[in-house]
Amino acid sequence: MPVTAAAIARFVRADYAGAVFWQVAMFGLPVVVLGRLDAVAAATYGVVWTIAQSLYLVTSGMGQSMVAHGAAEPGRAEEARRALVRRSLRLVVPAAVVVAAGAPLVLWVFGEHYAETGAAALALAALSAIPNVVTASTVSTARVRQRMGVLFAVPASVTVLVVTGSWLLMPALGITAVGLSWLLAQLVVAGAILLTRAPWLPPPLGPKLDTARATLLLRRVGAAPFGGAMTGWALRERLSGGSTSVVVEVGPADGPGALLKAADTARGSVELRWQTEVLNRLHTDPRIRHWAVLVPRVLSDGEVRGSYYAVESRLAGAVSAAGLVDPALRRRLAASAIATVSELHRCTSEVVRVGDDDLRRWVHDRMAVVRRRLPPALRADARRLEQELADGLRGRRLAVGWTHGDYGPGNILTGPDGRVVGVVDWCNADPRGLLALDVMGFLILSGVVAEGEQLGDLVVRWLAQTPPPAHDVVARSQRMHGGELVDERVLCLLAWLQHVAQSLVKSPQYGANPVWMRRNVRAVVQQRPRCSVRVRPCRRARPSPQRVPGSNPARWPVVHRVCAAAGPCGPPPRSCSPPSSSRPGPPPPARPRPSTATSHWATRTRPGR
Repeated sequence: MPVTAAAIARFVRADYAGAVFWQVAMFGLPVVVLGRLDAVAAATYGVVWTIAQSLYLVTSGMGQSMVAHGAAEPGRAEEARRALVRRSLRLVVPAAVVVAAGAPLVLWVFGEHYAETGAAALALAALSAIPNVVTASTVSTARVRQRMGVLFAVPASVTVLVVTGSWLLMPALGITAVGLSWLLAQLVVAGAILLTRAPWLPPPLGPKLDTARATLLLRRVGAAPFGGAMTGWALRERLSGGSTSVVVEVGPADGPGALLKAADTARGSVELRWQTEVLNRLHTDPRIRHWAVLVPRVLSDGEVRGSYYAVESRLAGAVSAAGLVDPALRRRLAASAIATVSELHRCTSEVVRVGDDDLRRWVHDRMAVVRRRLPPALRADARRLEQELADGLRGRRLAVGWTHGDYGPGNILTGPDGRVVGVVDWCNADPRGLLALDVMGFLILSGVVAEGEQLGDLVVRWLAQTPPPAHDVVARSQRMHGGELVDERVLCLLAWLQHVAQSLVKSPQYGANPVWMRRNVRAVVQQRPRCSVRVRPCRRARPSPQRVPGSNPARWPVVHRVCAAAGPCGPPPRSCSPPSSSRPGPPPPARPRPSTATSHWATRTRPGR
């Protein structure tokens, strides 16, 4: 971020104003005591505060060190703040407890009068150093991230509460009122800070705080994204977003709009930057130039005051989740969604041997996220499940390529007829992802929406069925790209692991919600079905093109393949250009009727029907 005179002036103005308030609390209260009580009380409070202030200096010194080390890496400010809080509490808590318990003995050194009149004030002021760890670390983090409002609001709030409380209570409690005011003020401000950072809040409070955070985030971004061809654009309707990100519609007063996405944290900024890179790479990849019309374009991006933003073109269509509720559209939507992502897979697929780096991204990193949220009693089961998944995939020749990573109904846009017209939210995309996971992920997430049940319950039910639901769809998808076939139960577990790990990383609210964890994570880990991975070699495939009239890329064909009698599977065709003619091709080969053991999803989501 460039250093300008305006930025320096803005930072100094906020920091200096907050520092003035803090100095009033630190050194102005003896004057308030002198004016409200007398000189003797002021002398006693001077000794009390000198001792208590030494505990405050621990966090202050560590905060200055954090600012010096973190200024070059503002993206790691949150991690540094947690380390600051943890180390400060190790020193401050035992020292504050000792001083509070031995306050009469400590002040007896200065005289009996000090011990009699100032012991309670010293005990309360010493204990106030514990919540001060939270408030002081917040101010230090705000300096690193240049959060002007926090730099001013936190010290100003503490000062106002301390001075006001002391002035009102001193006639009744003497200088004990000052120590009590310090403790109450620090507890109130620290509680407010912890509340705003709470991972899971009650429904009436959570959305209101998210709205306030999003408003502040948009205010920081301001008009920076609207330059060049977007001059004169303004904010429209806020569409989504949580505590650390926001999505809002922008555009001119009259005319089509776009989407402004902004992130406020290091992790959110990394995800949004990666999505920007993915969108640019998809639009410049010659293999999928015809398919990339289903993907938004990045109009502009940048960073303002530590917040990253990107403006994307807005695609037509509606979120497909509503279509899954309607039985009339469900089958058409599922077939179109699988056909659409399969075309991306076909154009970018290659068969590789699974190595340690693939296992780390597909299994180990994701299970580490889940395991940290599990109780100790279930972590051993999670490790065994992780090892079984990794052992079953290691060294196999599987099809990889561009994957969406979160291909569910919420990220697919459809037209009135239920066909896919856009795919959004690419922050989890992977250029070397396991292709079958997109298909399996769509099937299980669609089942969650259509059946109205929790993900964990659906996964456990699917794993218990023989054969699993939609097994023929998943098998056909794997055969289409070559390589070896992985058992559908293993793919179901991998898709479940991918989704819950992403949810836990994106929002700590999921991990803090015991009901969500029990229904979606613990239920699957406790069952821990043994992953006897059955890998079947793919046989040689004969392409059977099925063309659909029209120029809509969502209707372009997916090359369905039918396994022949013998021979290894050859590489998929590399020709990914759109159909040159709108005439319908030959009809698809007749398919046998599904057996009674196949669930309704195998029938409803079969591509090409």
